Amino acid sequence: MRTIVVFALFLLLILPPATRSVNAQSDEEREVLELFYAEKDLVVSTTHYPKPISQVSENVTIITAKEIEAMNAYTVAEVLDRVPGIFVNFSREFGATSLINIQGSEDRHVLVLLDGIRWNFLGGGNAETNTIPVGIVNRIEIIKGPASSAWGSSLGGVINVITKQVGTTEKPSGTVRFSFGESTSLDTSAQLAGKAADLGYYLYAGRQSSDGLLGDRDYENNRFFSKFQLPLGERTRIGASAGYSGPENNLGDYPSGDVHADSDLEAAFANLNIHSDLSTHLSFEVSGYYIRQELTLDNTLLGLFLPGNTGDLLSSNLYDEETLGGTAKFVLTVGNHTMVTGMEYGSGNLDQTISTGNLLQSYGAPANNRTDSDLSQWAVFANDTFLWGRWAITPGLRFDHNSVSGDFFSPSLGITYQLKKNTVLRATIARGFHYPPLAYADGGGLFLDPNPSLDAEEVWSYEAGVETTIGHAVWLKANLFLHDQDKTITGVSGGGGPPAFNDIYVNSKAIKRRGVEVEIETKPVCNLTMHAGGAYIHIDPPTDTGSTERWTGSVAFSYDDRESIYAELHGKYTDWDAEPIFQSQKDMIWEFHFRKKVSVLPCAGTTFFFAAHNIFNGSQYINADSRNPNRWLEAGVEFSF
Repeated sequence: MRTIVVFALFLLLILPPATRSVNAQSDEEREVLELFYAEKDLVVSTTHYPKPISQVSENVTIITAKEIEAMNAYTVAEVLDRVPGIFVNFSREFGATSLINIQGSEDRHVLVLLDGIRWNFLGGGNAETNTIPVGIVNRIEIIKGPASSAWGSSLGGVINVITKQVGTTEKPSGTVRFSFGESTSLDTSAQLAGKAADLGYYLYAGRQSSDGLLGDRDYENNRFFSKFQLPLGERTRIGASAGYSGPENNLGDYPSGDVHADSDLEAAFANLNIHSDLSTHLSFEVSGYYIRQELTLDNTLLGLFLPGNTGDLLSSNLYDEETLGGTAKFVLTVGNHTMVTGMEYGSGNLDQTISTGNLLQSYGAPANNRTDSDLSQWAVFANDTFLWGRWAITPGLRFDHNSVSGDFFSPSLGITYQLKKNTVLRATIARGFHYPPLAYADGGGLFLDPNPSLDAEEVWSYEAGVETTIGHAVWLKANLFLHDQDKTITGVSGGGGPPAFNDIYVNSKAIKRRGVEVEIETKPVCNLTMHAGGAYIHIDPPTDTGSTERWTGSVAFSYDDRESIYAELHGKYTDWDAEPIFQSQKDMIWEFHFRKKVSVLPCAGTTFFFAAHNIFNGSQYINADSRNPNRWLEAGVEFSF
């Protein structure tokens, strides 16, 4: 079956465009789901080129800047936590660090992108999103399930963060925002967008800080982002962006490990791109980026049961990563075909230094250990979306080479069928993968030996779904999925052998992840809207936490008069199904948000907002060491001009 799929994909990609007349996208098709997708019609992430939602075969969720504003979110993790099928492991503290899972995948399997910049750590494979200022986000496109035929190593899915556009008028526009909450939780930011001569610009600066909503988990983060765009003639434009974010987290006490943890993370990044319309049907784009992430993680003793005194150093870990990458692609639109071909390149370096205290040294750990690992990778990819009556068919192919972990070939085939004006059926089959993190395969770590023989984790994924509107009053989306994963990377205690008998990662078991997602939203009635969603995932065999199934569900009731008042009551439930030893909790977390526009200043719009978080003091966490705060309140004001 899989061999037939791969051969069919190859034929579809090499066949010339159809010469017989096939109906192009009609006005009626463009109106599919328009009631609920007016701001979300074009999706970029699935094929590296914008395509209508009615032609997207993957299970995709889109979140806009307007929706983020209504949430009053402070981190990208808070935004993602509302999405069915995404499980975010975080303490819900102000500016908390997070681990993101999609449909039962591991956090390292989820690829995070910021305007094409790969955000995942080289060492551990996961991504920390609190270095992405939520205020710069224009939209987030989420692909649930492997997207390897487009993006390479992304076994669990892709979270593509797209930043706000530059201004288009000489008169600048912008916002100034200030909020204050309990435990001196502050969020201040300013944004400015406009055009100076032909140069469009967007500027952002902000600061967040908190004394800690629970215990001593204090936090601060200074952020900056800039974006520019300049036309070079009628057909070509050049764009550039750069930014910095430096969250400092006092992560608090972890009694089960007898440690107190502190984390400092700095992310500095830049991006340059050139886009040119070579003809009416052919465009070319090339982009390059640089990102440096430096993470310091310090662990000190609490003095509960381990030998030593309170405050003694257990370990200090410094991970200094640099990555340089780029993409070049051509897009050809001929007849009913939209063909994308391109190549991608990246090289990275991981400089890892681990210092240990007396306790770990007594167990054989060196006082200081430094490793330096390099990685280079390249890929070529191609996909074609072609229309045939009510059908949209998208085959895709990608070949990846990794200097540490070898080669991988990723085919995919997606199909959508417009059953009727407001109903789209979707189905995909795809082969995906995830390369081993660099520390697992080459660098190693504290009591961890590298395994240069590690292979990429593999998955064959099958998904089918429907999206429809019922009577132009209710929007419904449902999706079934099966992820058949193999060569799963797992840790083996003492598997490194003599003389040290350190731990080691190996390729081992096969895992099946299957489940269902459902979302429903009503049309506004008397300005009131209801949205609900949920997901169930069954995992066989169980995860390291003993989880065989996971549940998540949410419901939101909102009032929007589209003039001056917006109010929302939102509830979220998550069940990680962890073993009792973790003492996990799974209450419903309820939040209330209120926004009111008023006329105060003649030259600027003014919006006051208020939020009550965790209204009923619910407990929702996977591990008792990462308890969430009880109810806390905040209020703020935003000026726009």
